[in-house]
Amino acid sequence: METLTVHPPQPQTGVRAHHAAPVLIATDGLEQSDSAILAGLVFADQPDALRVLSVLPPMPVVSPEVPLPVSPESEAARRRDLESRVEAQVDRTLGDIDVDVELRDGDPANVLAKAAREYNARLIVAGLGKHRILDRLFGDETALRLLRVAPVPVLAVSAGFTGAPTRIVVGMDFSETSIRAARMALELAGESATIYLTHVGPRDSAATAWNGWGPSYMTEAGAALTRVQDHLRIPRGMSLQGVVRHGDPATELLAFANSVGADLIATGSHGHGFVARMLVGSVATKIIRYSTCSVLAVPAPAAMVRDGSIDPLTAESDVDGNDGLRAGLATPS
Repeated sequence: METLTVHPPQPQTGVRAHHAAPVLIATDGLEQSDSAILAGLVFADQPDALRVLSVLPPMPVVSPEVPLPVSPESEAARRRDLESRVEAQVDRTLGDIDVDVELRDGDPANVLAKAAREYNARLIVAGLGKHRILDRLFGDETALRLLRVAPVPVLAVSAGFTGAPTRIVVGMDFSETSIRAARMALELAGESATIYLTHVGPRDSAATAWNGWGPSYMTEAGAALTRVQDHLRIPRGMSLQGVVRHGDPATELLAFANSVGADLIATGSHGHGFVARMLVGSVATKIIRYSTCSVLAVPAPAAMVRDGSIDPLTAESDVDGNDGLRAGLATPS
């Protein structure tokens, strides 16, 4: 059977996955998940740092009063069908490369989140899926739901994955999760990649209600982006650019990503900045639903290091004599 292949560029640093802290690949055995398996191999860099997990969801409930009868035979048939699809997919995408494959039962998002904890996974990789209305109505949007429960970063890979991203847009609201998203974007980026640290300020009416901003908003935000750039470890050959826009955060990030031909949008899925508090969950939701490129989302737990303390980079408390990386970003009372 023909094997799909990926081509350079490879990530310059990768996610430093290994057998005890692997990359967890979520697959349903369908073609839309092929890119997730290929991406997992690229970012883990070694087969023994991969775990492939497929989840058999329960049969849909037509009505609580009239549950759909499910026989043991039909469940066994569903399980065999899923196993067969995943085996064929792994063979199709990886060829002779041996990886660990596991099948579990239950709600896909919750099962994957639990498995990530058990495996001590560094990253969950899933297919981005399709965006037609019927797909959203009849599908379970596992990648989107996974963002809400995952303890580690989630990478939703678009179809046609060919290698590590080289044009990356990072949504920056100066929260711990958005800064961690920037760091992981650097880990995943290919050689000579360009990373755009992009802050989207609120519309004028919201900005005027934010004490201390007013007309100086763009200047202050640009200075804050510069401080973030100064404290990120930029691999040799890569470049970072600060971008400030205003409007609806998800809309502006998607539009900017399209304008620069981005192959990855990175964002915190539960940020703590002012904009994030106004639009809790909606930015990552809209991006994952409407992005045509891959999406990396970092949940709040992933901004913590393994021992439960804040990641040192996100915890800078005296970058320039103020209050850390958000110095100059006045918080509304």
